[in-house]
Formats: sequence, structure tokens, C-alpha cells
Amino acid sequence: MTPEQINLFLTSLALIVERIGTWPLWTTLLMIVIGPWILAMLLSYWQMRRFEAVVRMYECNVDLVKSYEGLARDLKDVVMMNTEAMTRLGDRLAGRLRA
Repeated sequence: MTPEQINLFLTSLALIVERIGTWPLWTTLLMIVIGPWILAMLLSYWQMRRFEAVVRMYECNVDLVKSYEGLARDLKDVVMMNTEAMTRLGDRLAGRLRA
């Protein structure tokens, strides 16, 4: 940190301490004791919401994979039918060329 940044930080900290000094003692203690608990609960709530969003994303991905699996199965059937048809066509053409 540069000296200017340190000076700005200390000035800001002094202003905060000066303003807190005018608060009643119970308010300051309440903020020091209960403030971190409230902050922890808020952070936990936000983290849980993010986790739920990730779970929804994975559930949507599972649905996508299932639908892709169905498409791939249909495509496999089409490829197999085309291969069988081309094999039969090749056999017929080979039979006519021999005759």
C-alpha cells in the first residue's frame, strides 16, 4: 500500500471511531456481538441460494442428456436401416452385374 492509501485508510477509520463514540454503549456492544452473527446468516442464505441454482442447473443438464440419448437412439436406428438398405442394394446390383 502506498502512503496515500494508508493515510486514507487511517482517516476513514478515525472517522468511523469518532462516529461510533457518539452512539450509546449498548448499541456499540450489540453491533459488535450480534453483527457478525447476522452477517454469517446472510452469507449462509446467499450461499444456499447459489447452491440451489447449481443444483437446478445440473438437473436441467440431466434432462438434456436424457433427451439427447433418445435422439441418439433414433439416429442409430436410422443409420442401421440405411446400412441394411444399402447392403441389400449392393447385393442386388452385384447379382445383376454377374448375370
